[in-house]
Amino acid sequence: MKSGRISFLPWDFTWKVVENKVIESHFIDHLEKADSYKYPYYEEFKFYFTNGRFSRFPAFKIVGVSEKQKHLLMTLFEKWNDILFYGELAEISGFPGAARFAGTCMAKNPLPVLIPCHHVIGKSDPWKFTGPAALKKALLELENRSVKK
Repeated sequence: MKSGRISFLPWDFTWKVVENKVIESHFIDHLEKADSYKYPYYEEFKFYFTNGRFSRFPAFKIVGVSEKQKHLLMTLFEKWNDILFYGELAEISGFPGAARFAGTCMAKNPLPVLIPCHHVIGKSDPWKFTGPAALKKALLELENRSVKK
């Protein structure tokens, strides 16, 4: 795993990895409070990146994916507090045996963090996903979650 930085405008989230372990992560807010009106869910996401949870979930609409993908993503949102295997998510969404489909849905998730694709892990390699493995691990550590074996 590597250290890194990712932008969720107007924020950056950085993490530092030493010996394959996330040793620190930081939320960087580039927005002055006076400009927060430009980002309707500013306070909710700021709360998430500083506390590891949402104070309340902002309203959202999933666009740009098929109806089946939308159904699976909404199932994941409803299970926000859980860590799930790809196959397990597929099964509870009504798609038994479709772990790869669940993985494709996570890769196409239009609302990462809010719909927590980082909560979905592989049985053989929990850190395998489209983005940097250290990001997934850093977000789970921010939320104070452990990965099931």
